[in-house]
Amino acid sequence: MAGPEEGVIDRPHVSPWLLWAAVHHALLARSIEDLRPDGRREPFLEHRAYVMASLTSTASFVESFINELFQDVADQAIGLMAGDFNRQVTMPLSQPTRTAMVAYWTATKGRRGTLEKYAELLKCAGVGPVDPGTRADARVVIEIRNTLLHFRPEDHFRADKARQLEAELRRRKVAPNPLVGPAQRAYWPEHALGSGLAGWAAKAAVGLTDATCAAVGINPAYAIQKQHLWPSIPPGTCETEGASTHSEP
Repeated sequence: MAGPEEGVIDRPHVSPWLLWAAVHHALLARSIEDLRPDGRREPFLEHRAYVMASLTSTASFVESFINELFQDVADQAIGLMAGDFNRQVTMPLSQPTRTAMVAYWTATKGRRGTLEKYAELLKCAGVGPVDPGTRADARVVIEIRNTLLHFRPEDHFRADKARQLEAELRRRKVAPNPLVGPAQRAYWPEHALGSGLAGWAAKAAVGLTDATCAAVGINPAYAIQKQHLWPSIPPGTCETEGASTHSEP
């Protein structure tokens, strides 16, 4: 492949893609649940795939979004991103906020926990923390994703992690998976992995990013893209004229 023309750059943000994927797969999981009013579990692999795809996309959205903000400000500080669509997102940030963000990003090289980065952005902007419940919900979202990606088979009726996740989700009144079947199964993961959890996680993630953006005075890229690039399911709908807006799960 030939190199780019002089002055042409390709510097996309993936966080809006990840959020769309999270909502999209949650809706696909719900569509299967709607087709089985009797709660039939089998076949379960497609439904499970949609739920897990949604959850992993959601946590990845939370992580990539804050990284994009810090990296954009750091790159702008050295004269990059001129003419970039995403430059408009961070334009409202004050110079003291930018200076503090660049200092933190340079010192840490971005190697800090995701929620620490969100808290640090608020400190850089000189504003208070987000609601503790919003932060706690986002922590649970990330923990669920990590538990799935680093999964270890164990007795989930008795395992500490399984019981912890059950307590967290029940306390938040997250709707359970309606497609469980008659066999005795532990809450985690069988009863937990449904569209209710996937939809709750996506909303919890956006709760954190929305609150953070509102606190520092910026309009996130995903909010801009939702206005004109957020096609609805089923797959391929975005190719049809007049596609409707993607509804939240």
